[in-house]
Amino acid sequence: MAARSYQTDGSVRIAERDIDNIQDAAPEDMLEEIDDILGDIHTKTKRGTIVKRLASQYLPDFDMNNPTDSGHVQQLKDGQTDAVQLASYLEQSWSNAVDNGIYGHYFGDADKDAVQKVYKNIWGTDDQEGSIDLGYIFWTNKDIKGICTTPGTEKQGDSITLAYIGNLVRNNQQIAIAHMCDQGYDVPKRSDVSCDSLGSTVSTLMDVLGAIILHEYTHFDRIGKAAKGTHIGDKKYGPLDVKGLSDADKLINADSYRWLALEYYWTTVCGKTFSGPRDDRDNDESACQLGKCIVQ
Repeated sequence: MAARSYQTDGSVRIAERDIDNIQDAAPEDMLEEIDDILGDIHTKTKRGTIVKRLASQYLPDFDMNNPTDSGHVQQLKDGQTDAVQLASYLEQSWSNAVDNGIYGHYFGDADKDAVQKVYKNIWGTDDQEGSIDLGYIFWTNKDIKGICTTPGTEKQGDSITLAYIGNLVRNNQQIAIAHMCDQGYDVPKRSDVSCDSLGSTVSTLMDVLGAIILHEYTHFDRIGKAAKGTHIGDKKYGPLDVKGLSDADKLINADSYRWLALEYYWTTVCGKTFSGPRDDRDNDESACQLGKCIVQ
């Protein structure tokens, strides 16, 4: 288990932001590899090979003969399954999430249809691989933005990036390139978190890698913007601060989608009601050593 992460004032916070100009950061050979994959997808689609399912793509810079790289790919695949199932729990029992009040912790009453559509765009009726749109997300093993922190070099108050994503268009297709930093792989998977470990309040003890990935999915314009017509960015982060946003800002705030999914999932699975987050005690994040975690 990784150590806790602190801000300069000693409190703990996780923040997530989208990142722009990913195409400027991606090397040309990476873009060419993506073009080749897109061409193969197009060919298979025309032949009817791909009809409903298309899993996320993992670029060749993951060395599958390297145990670390292959392990990270497996974590991302497991995280995708967890993200899809978090979305599925909500989308398939949407009325319950609204009626029991959990929806109202994170979004305005007038926005129910748009918010539900975001989760629907992630789930896509497949509990394992999710929507076909997720197949247009390309995970790279390279920190092409150069913003990850080498593990062990974290300093008090540093912002430690867990993951980032960016939108771009290639071959007339809306796609995204995403990267998970080393610290992101320290976030547990869903099956490694137990109800007994969560306490009685909504907190980052509920957090799982799949929720980080779900947050990233909302930034992808085939998911978030397609649901509501506006790009989903970042206004506030963490289970406490997202609740203070205006209804308009909640709708375009990725972490609001993340925390609605987490609170509803754990409430359902654990069969208990969690009280609201109290303060920075419930924003405690454990993946970034002395720094504060952010996901872009």
